[in-house]
Amino acid sequence: AETARNQGDLAAAIKEVEALPTPPRDAYARWLDDARARVSANATLNTLESAALASFGAPAAPEAKP
Repeated sequence: AETARNQGDLAAAIKEVEALPTPPRDAYARWLDDARARVSANATLNTLESAALASFGAPAAPEAKP
């Protein structure tokens, strides 16, 4: 999970932590909440950015990794 996070793949890091057995996963509960919020915020930002660019007639920017 740390490697995925360091490579900018937060979604993969979340999946890896979610796959842990319960006791170790519980230690990451706060991190998981924060990471999920970050992924959600990034998705919302990408949607808003695409809508704004489309309204100006500009092509949408490529999606950035969280």
